[in-house]
Amino acid sequence: MCIRDSYKHFNKVVFDNRLPQANFMFRKTNRSAGYYKATWGYARLKHIINISRAYVDKLEFEDLAEILLHEMLHLWFDINGIKDIYSNGTHNWRFRLLAYRLGIPCNRDGVNMGRIDSIFNKIMQGKYNIKINEIGF
Repeated sequence: MCIRDSYKHFNKVVFDNRLPQANFMFRKTNRSAGYYKATWGYARLKHIINISRAYVDKLEFEDLAEILLHEMLHLWFDINGIKDIYSNGTHNWRFRLLAYRLGIPCNRDGVNMGRIDSIFNKIMQGKYNIKINEIGF
C-alpha cells in the first residue's frame, strides 16, 4: 500500500471520508518526521502533508503510515476549525487525546510515545469502529 492509498484508507476508516484531497511532499525536515499545512494556490486552498525524506528512506511502512495518520489528524482539526496546537507550537490536550484514541499517542512536542498496536492494527485492517467525527469536545 502506498501513501496515497493509505490516505484513502484512513480517510474512509477513521474520518468517514470527510477529509479533502491532500497534496503529498517528501522533503527532508530537520525537526520533525512530518507536518501538515494549508496554503492558498491557484485561487483554492491546498492541504499539504509532508513526510520527511529522511524518514521515508529509513522506516517500515507501518511507521510511515503512523506519521501520515498523525498529519491527517492535524488536517481534520484544521478543516473543523478546532485548535490543536498551543501558541508555543506544542500539541494540545485535544490532539493528544484523539491521537491516543487512534493508537498513535504523542507528547506535547508531537513525538511518538509508542504505537498502541491493538488499536492501530484495527485501523490498518479496516476494523476500527469509532469514527472521529463522532467524538465531541
